[in-house]
Amino acid sequence: MVNLQGEVVGINTAVARGDSESAATNIGFSISVDEVLIVIEQLRAQANGVERREGFLGVGLTGREDGGQGAIITDVRAGSPADNAGIAVDDIVLSVDGEPIDGQAGLVAAIRDAVPGQKVKIEISRDGKRMTFEATLAARNN
Repeated sequence: MVNLQGEVVGINTAVARGDSESAATNIGFSISVDEVLIVIEQLRAQANGVERREGFLGVGLTGREDGGQGAIITDVRAGSPADNAGIAVDDIVLSVDGEPIDGQAGLVAAIRDAVPGQKVKIEISRDGKRMTFEATLAARNN
């Protein structure tokens, strides 16, 4: 995907086309070039022998059954980045660095894509109150 100056601004990922039973009119979906460039740099580093390290928060998760946004914390590992930040069991993670979390897979992806040592702001709901915590991610041990 390019802008009017011919600069790449995104990579198309899917296209929804209409048919006789749907009203879609060739709707396209794409990933921002800013996101793609991060992955390209990671791939280049891996190609040169640099091991990719994933961020680690140290929580167990479950999805919400009430249809709400976020992921529910079911376990916090002692001494983990989540524990050190003050995150607790039954907290509902709503966003990471301002990006909404849509289920447990969304939280896993957000943390996995971050790097060890990175500070992330985690917005949670605890007993109906919104709170924000800052956690410094550790490296995931494989």
